[in-house]
Amino acid sequence: MCFTMEFIESLFIWAVIICAVVAIIRILIALVLPGLGQIGVILMQLLNIVMWAIIAIFIIYICFDLISCLISAAPKLGFPHHAWITWPSGSLFG
Repeated sequence: MCFTMEFIESLFIWAVIICAVVAIIRILIALVLPGLGQIGVILMQLLNIVMWAIIAIFIIYICFDLISCLISAAPKLGFPHHAWITWPSGSLFG
């Protein structure tokens, strides 16, 4: 089951853990890299961009996982699975 209370609880726990790790990394980046001068400032910005890109990818993945749970839970919302849609050999290029 996708939307059980245990699933929502674990989702909230992971969100808190990710927020805490991001805050710790941002503090460490702000403490260590400015001592390197202009290169440290550029590295700090690059690491912040990479960190937020990873978080955005994770959020997109979770959103599509939740959407797939909704579609599979309600059969009328999903795409029809007819025999004439599949390829005769079983694969697209085979």
